[in-house]
Amino acid sequence: MISTGFFTMGKFTLHLTFFLVIQVVCAPSVVGEGCENKQNLELYQPGIIQCSFEEGFFGLQWYNSTEEGTSAFITYVRAVKDGPGFRSGDYDVWLNGSLFVRNVTVEHEGVFIVTHAPSASGEVMQYNIQVQLFAYPSPPYIIVEGCDHTQYCVLDVAREGNVTCSVRGIRPEVELQWRTYENNPALSLTELERTSTEKGGIFDISLKTNFKILSAPERGITLECLIVGQSSDVFESSIKAARLDLKTTYDGNMGISGSSKVAVVTTIIAALLILVVLSICLIVLIYRRSQRKIVGDEEMLPKTRLTAHLITIACLHLTMAFKECDGYTILLQSGLSLCPLVTVEKIHIETEKEGNEPRTISEIQLTNIFRFALRCQSVKELSFSECLLPLSSSQESINAEMISRKIKIYWRDYGYSLNLHSGDWEVDDINIIKSMCSERLHIWTKDSNLQQNCTLQLLKNASNNDIPIFHLELLQSFSKADAANIILCSGIQLSCPVSLKKLSIDTYEEGRELTETEVVGILMFAQHSQRLEKLMFLFCLLPQSIAAKDIPSILKSRKVKVTWLPYDSGRMYDLNLESGRWMYDDRTLDVTDAVYSKEVSEFREVWQGTDCQKARERNLKVPDDDTLTPLLTATSV
Repeated sequence: MISTGFFTMGKFTLHLTFFLVIQVVCAPSVVGEGCENKQNLELYQPGIIQCSFEEGFFGLQWYNSTEEGTSAFITYVRAVKDGPGFRSGDYDVWLNGSLFVRNVTVEHEGVFIVTHAPSASGEVMQYNIQVQLFAYPSPPYIIVEGCDHTQYCVLDVAREGNVTCSVRGIRPEVELQWRTYENNPALSLTELERTSTEKGGIFDISLKTNFKILSAPERGITLECLIVGQSSDVFESSIKAARLDLKTTYDGNMGISGSSKVAVVTTIIAALLILVVLSICLIVLIYRRSQRKIVGDEEMLPKTRLTAHLITIACLHLTMAFKECDGYTILLQSGLSLCPLVTVEKIHIETEKEGNEPRTISEIQLTNIFRFALRCQSVKELSFSECLLPLSSSQESINAEMISRKIKIYWRDYGYSLNLHSGDWEVDDINIIKSMCSERLHIWTKDSNLQQNCTLQLLKNASNNDIPIFHLELLQSFSKADAANIILCSGIQLSCPVSLKKLSIDTYEEGRELTETEVVGILMFAQHSQRLEKLMFLFCLLPQSIAAKDIPSILKSRKVKVTWLPYDSGRMYDLNLESGRWMYDDRTLDVTDAVYSKEVSEFREVWQGTDCQKARERNLKVPDDDTLTPLLTATSV
């Protein structure tokens, strides 16, 4: 890490992402703030040069050359990305400063430089990162000639012969070596031929060695072909070695007695039996892999690396982990990034709440998630929960490939599925709607417009499917009643659900005084529900009576119960729908002028100081026209 002047080499940029721990891209972890000075990237795969800077830094620049005067190929300054690498789409920068490489090529091996400024006036630090490329061989183990694609086998050989091992499509260029297991002195080895060919940055390497059995061993002779040298540290232990047991028949010149010959024959038979057992094990292993299980023996069979080409990922659950998506990668809350996985079949995104409300995923973010899912070539299903989504998606958001692949999109919170042709959510699981409507539903004044619209859509779907809505509460969200509709404080219009059973108008902490016109408007709204049983007015002041002729007759025929609670610990009143008067004490007494005057006095005392009461008091101080006339006449004289 080198301190340097701020951005003397050019501009710079940033973004962010998360990677599953399944060797899709091998980016080393970074402890503390900064960048590891030696990092490995897999050739011809997406890659990350990992750094760990605290979010909110002023800026950084990435260079792919140590020569002076070289311009940064990607920059991030004041949350703005730029540079030829960013504009071409070949590179991106994550929020923690890491460099994302869209496709790693041979040209990416070498030194990368990043300059980082925590603030506009802070000290600028420079990090030099040595990037080494690697590629896993195909097949992912050392091949022994005659072993039929396994890393362990038994061969019948003469006292002298040749053995050959090789790796194909590997990087970096490695060195192979034959040696006897446990340094057996009964065998001598002489290297005959070593070859290495390069194409497209990867190597095919082979080693041919002569062996000679010097004396009859007490037990079989085992040979190993290994990857040796510094480059061997890049690969897993299951890739770096292959084992070969040599079985030979000795003649009389080597002094083998008749009983020994019997022992040799017995050994050969035992070896054949072992081969049969190994073959059966291999068949079972292949079958279990087809059932998406990994069964391995680290000594006898290769520990298969989880790659997109071998193993199907049934479902990827991002539980409280999703942060954002740019269409190419998903950024997780941890700051790591997830590249598209070509064998994942289902992706489920569950977000964490933002305050008291589920997190909102914007249409732009949803479109980017769709693009990411398409890059996961095997995805058949994408689902969301604990979040708010746009109630409809534009045709620009839905790619034609999604329709052709018949990808299913689910919104689990509401039991919806997305119609890819119209872009609208449709009811998929009616039981989820039934469950939600069996509990209290509320529209609160602090709910976002999207949350309120989601609740209104749920009410509409419930009514369309004749699902009873147990209780709807309007918590400080009622503004006015207009033409048999209710206008919420947000300006959103609410039509009465035909399957609503109970409705509460709650103006708690407002000190709201409703006029007779407003109450009648609410009654006109409520009559449209075919299941309504109860209408409640809570924590507000209502008129002493309602004109009986203005009360909808349908409410009378259905015997809907209308109640009023002015404030906490206050008396509960019932509306006599025939007379339009409020009653109490189990509907035995009418509210008299004295009782009502007392309620008004206590109500205004309880809610004194609220906005509604302050507005009422201001209106009382404005003189009427009869008072203003003599004052204006006197002023003119």
